[in-house]
Amino acid sequence: MLTDQAFQRMELRAATENTASRKVALRAGLHREGILRNAGFVPAGRVDLVLFSLLPQDLQSTAHPPADHSS
Repeated sequence: MLTDQAFQRMELRAATENTASRKVALRAGLHREGILRNAGFVPAGRVDLVLFSLLPQDLQSTAHPPADHSS
């Protein structure tokens, strides 16, 4: 479990077009921080990535995960 590991920050990066991964991140309680431009690779080439994070204090308030306000 994450709380057993004494982590300070966890990050997840997903391609902006990967809506399934973005939805999973939000349902898991991660917070969307922004876009990392041209930061990822897929078979078709470079892509922008959405950066999500989770801090220990976020685990105390996961009853209502944050909304994804990206288009």
